Amino acid sequence: MKKQIISLSLCCTCILNAGWLDDAKAKLNRTYDATAAKTSEAYHSAKNKYANYTKEQKEAHKAKITKCSNDLKEKLPQYGLFLEQNYMDVNKRNEDKILTSYIKLKAKNVSSELQSYMPEESLRKLTNATSTLEFTNIVLSELKRVQSELKHNNSEELKSLIKQTEFLMYAWTVPLELFSTKKIYDNSLLNISDSLYKNITKENYQNYTEFIYSMIDFNLINENIIVKKDSDLEGLLKTTPVATLVLGLPNSEDTKGLRAICEEITDSIIEKDAKTYLLENISATLDIEQSKIDKVLDEIAKNNHIFEGPILFNKNIEKLHEVAIVDNPLNDSWYLMIREYMELQDDFYKMKKEIDKIIKILTILPDSEKQIAQLKQNLFDVDALYRKFDETVRYNIIDLPVSIYADLYFIEFRKGKKWYDDDEKAMGDIAIAYNKSCANMQKYMVSEFAINKVMRITRTLKKEFNEDEWKEIKTRAKLTQDWFNMLNKVQITNK
Repeated sequence: MKKQIISLSLCCTCILNAGWLDDAKAKLNRTYDATAAKTSEAYHSAKNKYANYTKEQKEAHKAKITKCSNDLKEKLPQYGLFLEQNYMDVNKRNEDKILTSYIKLKAKNVSSELQSYMPEESLRKLTNATSTLEFTNIVLSELKRVQSELKHNNSEELKSLIKQTEFLMYAWTVPLELFSTKKIYDNSLLNISDSLYKNITKENYQNYTEFIYSMIDFNLINENIIVKKDSDLEGLLKTTPVATLVLGLPNSEDTKGLRAICEEITDSIIEKDAKTYLLENISATLDIEQSKIDKVLDEIAKNNHIFEGPILFNKNIEKLHEVAIVDNPLNDSWYLMIREYMELQDDFYKMKKEIDKIIKILTILPDSEKQIAQLKQNLFDVDALYRKFDETVRYNIIDLPVSIYADLYFIEFRKGKKWYDDDEKAMGDIAIAYNKSCANMQKYMVSEFAINKVMRITRTLKKEFNEDEWKEIKTRAKLTQDWFNMLNKVQITNK
């Protein structure tokens, strides 16, 4: 009986313990489920917060890229206009001197009124010339005609023939007005530059314009806005017409290229805004204080444009191309412009000889002392004016390309000169190309602006080579005989 009671007690205890255990398990399961739910909720909340944070970061980065791209779109056209003005407005001082000479000459009755003394057929031939060289050769023929008519010793025709001689002895200014500055062209001494420009073939001038603006806009802008040229970025820029943006031509690829550039800027170690980035790069390339550049850029932004280039540069350009300054530094368009300039220079001296012949004819005619003195005085004025014109035109034909080349070679040098391992081959190629296109040109240059640029890149490159290496580079870089011999014919001073 006692055993049964003990057994029953144990069974009751087990039953009670089992119930308690089930309750404990149920509570534990409820607690676990609640904790799991809270953990899951916290996990998903953290995950969502991280996703939102990542999304916000991406949006913020995207916003930076968009702002940078928009800033570049706004600044690059101003940058292009600054570069144009920086290189092309060097003639401003000489322009003022020529216009002052024009005022003085007009006071001496040297003006468009001299046209009234020219035979209509002669004037028509001059204004209908299809090239500047045809124009100057017509002038030479007309001077020979005057010589022939003077020999007839017709006193009634003497005044008219002297006036015709005066007109013809200043006619050389007409083609040079096309190659000088827009202001000089607009204030043409004999007032026939516009007629000549309408009729001449302009293909060579357009090709030369494309060459100059390709170097300024395509090469300089593209080179200046890149810190390190990753192959992908370089490929994008080669297919992205940033230059057309500078010239105001819309293109659907602009955004893609500009955003690639902005990725480079934004991901750099020291993050900069687009304006600062451009200012620092152009300042380093052109060796101009940032404050001065900033001031001009502000003026350009307010006035849209503060400079007009010579009529020679008609900026109706459909497409610009990268200029291979290292692989092919001697551009054909540049060569043809130098050839034309040289021929115009040679024709000027031929004209002077023909006028000397007219003076000699007058010396054997009676009572012509006054006319002889007048023509000799005119020759003094012609020489003084030609010296100013030659500097202006020579800058646009020789100094201008050399100035841009010198800055581009400086950029190429900076790319080859690395802080840890110089690219010796690249720097050697740059030095050879520089010596082909610039080094032998200094004696033909007229502006301190261009000469200083050439001296800067010369000093920079020579530091990298010893004397023997530099001699070898100069030997390898000799210009072709055609190009070099042509330059040796340029008249450095007036005869």
